Amino acid sequence: MIRVGIAYASSFDLYAPDSFFIFSRSGLLYRGASGNYHIRFLKGLSPEWEPYAWVGSTFSLDSAVALKISWELRGYPLRVEHWGRAFRFPRGKVDAREYALFVGPFDSLEVIRRDTLLQPYPVFWIPKGEATGWLEVLDAQGNLLVRCASPVRFIPTPQGDHTFRLLNVHPGIRFVSSTPQNLHLLGILEFRVASDSNLLVINELPLEEYLKGVVPREMSPSYPMEALKAQAIVARTYALWAWDRGRNFWEPFDLPGDYSAQAYGDMETHTYQTDMAVWSTRGKIVVYQGRPIEALFHSCCGGHTESAKEVFGHDRVYLRGVFCGPEQPFASEPLRISVRDWLEHPPEVCYGRPENARTPEAQRNFRWRVRLDPAEVRRRILRFTGVDVGKITAIRPLERGVSGRILKLQIVGTRGEVVLEGQYRIRRVLRNPPLKSSLFTVELIRSLGGLPTTILLRGGGAGHGVGLCQVGAAGMAREGYRAAQIVEKYYPETQILRVYGD
Repeated sequence: MIRVGIAYASSFDLYAPDSFFIFSRSGLLYRGASGNYHIRFLKGLSPEWEPYAWVGSTFSLDSAVALKISWELRGYPLRVEHWGRAFRFPRGKVDAREYALFVGPFDSLEVIRRDTLLQPYPVFWIPKGEATGWLEVLDAQGNLLVRCASPVRFIPTPQGDHTFRLLNVHPGIRFVSSTPQNLHLLGILEFRVASDSNLLVINELPLEEYLKGVVPREMSPSYPMEALKAQAIVARTYALWAWDRGRNFWEPFDLPGDYSAQAYGDMETHTYQTDMAVWSTRGKIVVYQGRPIEALFHSCCGGHTESAKEVFGHDRVYLRGVFCGPEQPFASEPLRISVRDWLEHPPEVCYGRPENARTPEAQRNFRWRVRLDPAEVRRRILRFTGVDVGKITAIRPLERGVSGRILKLQIVGTRGEVVLEGQYRIRRVLRNPPLKSSLFTVELIRSLGGLPTTILLRGGGAGHGVGLCQVGAAGMAREGYRAAQIVEKYYPETQILRVYGD
């Protein structure tokens, strides 16, 4: 049973189509019948969160201890967390555990950012405890049914309808929907105090049922079946890799239900095609040296995938950049030729080209152009960096990854300059909504006085570019490749195992 974070709110409205039980940590509290219910926050206390720098992970306890000693000899306290889970399946054991290494805690994020040794490492906020508090459950007439300490669990009766409906909820944990939705969810719903003012709702359900909600949200059901199967295998693998990893990095769920991990849709998003993709790949996962891989994926690589080390700061052999097409000489890679030429004349054999993938996403994202207002870019730089560079005079890529994506971007103005590091920051600072990717070239269209009046970006791809390219998978499937071949293309040196199912 995987736990998926659905949404935060001060209260939730719920419709139960059948009878159910309400449990707390102390046991059974109430047996409910079909009808409408209201769950509301009563009082709570947020935990104190402290920043740590994640300096890597290892499978070996001996290696973790050696690294701990090494950091502590340099004067840095190091915390070792054994996260992830080991699974026992009919066809054997799958171990997704790692020893994660965190330097800290620190008094503030600024302390980490000022330390040149720690600057390259991602920051994690780790709580000292968990949120505590009380909540109430009321019926449709406002009568109090339950008042208890967090959390409470709504569990369907075994013989009845195993679903609930959350009404007028804004789903999302890190990317919250701006429009309210009614969600038809299978399985258990858990409501718990998340802070001093909010509740969190978690959906707990079997893994394969969870995947039926993921695949249609992450890949259009109109994609070829072999591409959908590849997506199902990858999504299952990522779920096993992320499961119980500090409860999704110290949250009380295994995965958020939004695009910050894998988007998860309710039962209304299920389709015959995507359900078949999940069922026909049942139990199949991608492994490297016998362990589930960190199976990252994205919409469109633009012709070449990116290395995880350049994007996320950690190296994975199976997440190195690969050409999104048949094996080609190095001359076809964007950094071996002019990036401008790569964008204007991509290889015809690239699987993600619109004429090869034949998907709307490829048509929109394989190549694109954006015009930016220099004055607006100046305002966004000031907002996100605190630096007023003045009127923009030059924009220069300083470093690119193997896919051609910009990793460092210098922006020079009449009052100063900034260097934006990391493709997420580059995409977010330059534009709202963020740029589709950081694979682009820059042209400044200048006035007679010499200052730019327009910033023209010619770009390609959508997403971080690491792992499976979804439009590339569609292109491979249309050329007759099977799901296993698609997976092995984007995750080199891996293999597919079936750990349960027929």
